[in-house]
This record gives sequence, structure tokens and C-alpha cells, in this order.
Amino acid sequence: MAGLVHPPGTLSPRKVKTLLTLLQNEPLDKLGKLWARSLRPGMSAEDFVGVTMEHLMHKEQYGACLQEDEEQLRKYCPYKWIQDLMPDGDAESQFGCSGLEDGHPPSITEKEDPALTMLPLKWVETITSVDQESTNKDARVFMTTFRAFMTPANLLSALVQRFFYPARSPKDLEALHSIRLKLLNILKIWTGDFETDFLASKSLRKLVEEFLHFIQSEYSRGVIRNLATSILCKLEKSVYPQKWTKVNPSDTPAPVAPNMMTSSSMLPSGGVSFDLFVTPSIPFLFGNGVDGFNAFYYISPVEIARQLTLVDFDLFKRIRSFEWLEKRFSHKNRKLLSPWICKMVDRFNILTSHVSYAVLAPKSPTARAVVLQHWIRIAASCHEMNNFSSLYSIFCGLNSTPVYRLKETWGLINKTFIEVFEVLAVLFAPQKNSINFRMSMQACPLPAIPHIGLFLKDLTFMEDGNQTVTDGGQVNLLKMKKVHAVIETARRYQRSVFAFPKVEAIQDFIKCFSLHERDALYDLSYVREPRTKRK
Repeated sequence: MAGLVHPPGTLSPRKVKTLLTLLQNEPLDKLGKLWARSLRPGMSAEDFVGVTMEHLMHKEQYGACLQEDEEQLRKYCPYKWIQDLMPDGDAESQFGCSGLEDGHPPSITEKEDPALTMLPLKWVETITSVDQESTNKDARVFMTTFRAFMTPANLLSALVQRFFYPARSPKDLEALHSIRLKLLNILKIWTGDFETDFLASKSLRKLVEEFLHFIQSEYSRGVIRNLATSILCKLEKSVYPQKWTKVNPSDTPAPVAPNMMTSSSMLPSGGVSFDLFVTPSIPFLFGNGVDGFNAFYYISPVEIARQLTLVDFDLFKRIRSFEWLEKRFSHKNRKLLSPWICKMVDRFNILTSHVSYAVLAPKSPTARAVVLQHWIRIAASCHEMNNFSSLYSIFCGLNSTPVYRLKETWGLINKTFIEVFEVLAVLFAPQKNSINFRMSMQACPLPAIPHIGLFLKDLTFMEDGNQTVTDGGQVNLLKMKKVHAVIETARRYQRSVFAFPKVEAIQDFIKCFSLHERDALYDLSYVREPRTKRK
């Protein structure tokens, strides 16, 4: 037992000798598992495996023993696709012995090299290596962006191949345990934060479940089995959509009464029921019912802002991480590649168009002024709720040329509303890459809905002129890290929740807003306030 390290309070030499006697006919792979489960607190892997090898076989027989164990594993593996991914005998694995060699693989956190690249499989090896520089953040960068250069099926194949780490020396047995733990951590991130991959593909989900069952069959106990079991249970219980922050029902505010706008002399004080304005027999306030001002404007601006926020967030929270990648949102098949981003963009454009039309619809300047003030109130409420999507959309509608040119209409509204509009104009000023808008979004507390146009602009800038995969097949890691930062920011907003009660009637009406042609809005604007002839 020479060379055995025996710290106080750990396994005694007698117990070690008894274990070695019992395991003389067992393959060394099982000895490695036994050490990982029970002997690690008492001695190093190198010492234990070295002593074991002295009792079982000399060094030349070591590789033959491992090969025999691999053949037995292949023989009894119930899943053929896993068998096909196991290494064949003397064949070299595409994964090396990372972290134990003299040259460690580079970490993606390095900033010295402006053109840091790595092959996809090498990146998988890096994030599952025993190298301490490979962090959990590195793994999340990979999992967020891997769809830009490989498919989920290819990733699963790479993880399974990585599971069969080529143990060619005693040190490799120590690395094997750490590698498999990091590999399971990758699966934990995948199934936990990106579970829509498995909800969209039943075949992928089945393969992952089979792989986890295989790991359970290989480990009767220990941390690896427990982690595999935990991931499997979570995968089996996963439901769509993502899990959001729980809300205390007592924190949910009550809907605002519909007659809150009685401060305006043009509105009746009796109030209107929530479902009245969606019926065909809506009484109009002006003229004979064709002046464009209906019961929607009897509703509190605060309540309208709440329902706009719920409608926006219902779309925003469904955006999946891969929809941001490779400019899928601007592809000719974008509605298939980035469906929820496209729906969010459509909602923004429809609301902008509707706001412009709503102001232009009334025939009289006085009626248009009331509608204009109402939408400024709604915009102010959206700002208080940190709904930057609807806020910017409403501002774009009010700031559009067909509305902004209505000098007579703007001259009739209260100065307070003019000041609010001017504050919004400063907030959304395009100077310095919309720095005011960006800083306001970054500083606001959650929950919040960002304007995804800023994200799309940043991602487009990153994609233009920067290859994801070089001609040599290597991934641009620095680009992937920057893309991950944008996507992770969006995911941070998605994990929040708005505790507003849903009012079906208002939301139904909001969802009925339609897109109006820009030329038609211009024509209507000139009808409402014709050009003044120059003298």
C-alpha cells in the first residue's frame, strides 16, 4: 500500500485493501465510479487508481481492460442510436483529454484575441472539460447560440459522444467524473431554460429521455445518477409556456372604473360598461355616429394601458431564443423562422397605424383634440408600467406626419399634454444610437416590456460583416458572446410578470385594430386639414 494518502478520519488502509480484494475481477471503469461515489473525500483519484492497478494488473493490461468494458457496455445498451455513437475499440475519439494535457483549451472569456474562433465540437469539449477556466457562463453562451451553427440533434450526438470520454490513463478516470457532471449540467440548462426545443420536437425529447435513462442504468447511485434523475423528472413535467414568477393574488390591482375621464367636459359622467364598445350598437359622441369617436374613449387610459401591456407581454414572452439568431427575423421565411418576433413587430406596426387613424377619424378639430389627449394619457400610463413597446408605438403614431401636421388640432389640446409629448420626443431622440431610450430601458425595474426594435437593430449590426462560421468551419466565439448578451437581456425581461387583471372586452377590441395604408392616412390628413395656400 505504498504511496497511499490516508488523511485522518477517512478510509483506513484495511478498508481499502478489502475493497481491492472484492473488486479484483471488476473492470477499472467501475473502480472509477466507486471512487467517485465514496472514496473521493478520503484520497485522490491518482492514488486510489494507482494502488488498484498494482493489485489487479500491470500497466500493459490497462487498455485491454477498458476496451473489454466498453464492449460489454455496447452489448447490453438497449438503445441502438447510443451504441452507434460509442467509440469503436482502438478508434480515436473526436474528443481529446481536455484539461489534463499541457495545453488547455482557450476560454471564451478571453478578450485578448479579437478573432477568437473554435470548431463546434471543440467548443463542446471546452465547456465540458475539467479546466477551471470553463465556467457556467461559457456553457450558457453556447446553449443560447448553438442553433446558429448546429442543430439540436447534432448537439445531442456530440454530448453522447462526449459522455464516452476516452479513458486512456489513470488520470482520465478522474476527468471522466467531472466531464460527465458538466455534461449533465449542459443538459440541465438545455431542458430548463430552453425547454421549447423539446416541446417543438417530440423525437428530440424522446432521445434525451433515453440518454438519461441510459445514464441511470450505468449509475446505481451517486451524484451523477441523482442529477440525471432530476433532469429527467423536470423534462417529463415541463409544460408550455415557460415558468413565470409567481404572483400573489393580493398584489393584483382591481380594474379601473370606465368613467375615469370625466374631467373632460366633452365626456359624459355616467360611465360606460366594459363590453359596450365592442357591440355593433355603440353610441357615438359626435355627429350622427360616423365621426370616429366611440365608447373606447370612455375607458380609463390606465386600464387601456394595462390591457395593452398584457397583450404585448403575451406575445413577447413567447419569443424563443433561436428566433434572434442569424437575422431570421428579416429572412424571406421569417414568419416560420421567427414567428413570435414577427407577431410582436406586427403588433407594434398595427398599434402605430391605429393611433394615427384614431386621431384622424373624427371630423371636427375638437373631437380630434380629445382623441389626441386620450392617447397621450395612455402613453404616459404605458411609461409608468414600463411598457416601452406600446409607449414607443403610440408615440410613433402621434409623431407621424399625417398627425403631426394637424396644427389646428394640436392647438386645441392642453399645454400639459404638449409638455408630455415633448418629453417623449426627447426620450425617443435618435441621436447617439438612441442613448436616452436605451438608458431608460436599462434603468427601469422589472416587470417591463422592451422595444424589441433596439434588439433587432443591434443583432443586425452584429451579423452584417461578421461570419458566424468561418471558411475553415470555426465558430466566431466573440460574436456569439455578444449575441448571447442581447438574447439574455431579452430573456431577463421575459422572466418577469405583470399582475394586472385581464379584461376580455378591452383586449378583444385592441386585437381588432387593423393596419392602415400610409398613403390613405396622408389623404385623410389633408381632408381634415387641407394645405394652406402660400401667398
